[in-house]
Amino acid sequence: GAQVVGYADASGQAILDIPAMPAGALQVTITESGFLPYMSSITVGTADVDCRVSSAVFNDGSLNPGESFELAVSLTNFGTTTAAGVTGTLTAVTDGASVQQGSLVFGDILSGNENDATGVALVSLDAAVVDGQEVRWLLTSTNGLTEWTSLISGTVEAGAFTVSSTTWYGGGSDPDPGEVGVLAL
Repeated sequence: GAQVVGYADASGQAILDIPAMPAGALQVTITESGFLPYMSSITVGTADVDCRVSSAVFNDGSLNPGESFELAVSLTNFGTTTAAGVTGTLTAVTDGASVQQGSLVFGDILSGNENDATGVALVSLDAAVVDGQEVRWLLTSTNGLTEWTSLISGTVEAGAFTVSSTTWYGGGSDPDPGEVGVLAL
């Protein structure tokens, strides 16, 4: 089976992206340094209606610091009956990520089918996010009776600059304390 690892936030909650799995027992182990591990199992069953994100595409394919972009989302109904009137709300989970427009409409989703949202979410990243940082949003979807949550994540791609040479234009070949000049990179 799959192994999923996550870390709790300041409130003690961890959001785990657990892959689809057959009905049965899911083994859970919770650890903390200096404490005995807590081990238990959760029974996983089938649901009449179970809608989860099956596709999330950022409009230009990359997440860059300071960027605002569109996010196209699709939901799949993994349940055994139709999910009627499904809507969703996107919220930011990561510091530096935000949502300008996160209300999505998916309509009726037949069992085993995938529906695209009728519009796109508008999201952005602060200029302070760094290359390689994982950013996450949470989509809460509902049919008015049941609520589902899905994690959408991506990795920030930022420019990586390397200084290949420098030239000092001042009183000598190297800058001295108190000296005024120009450093060309």
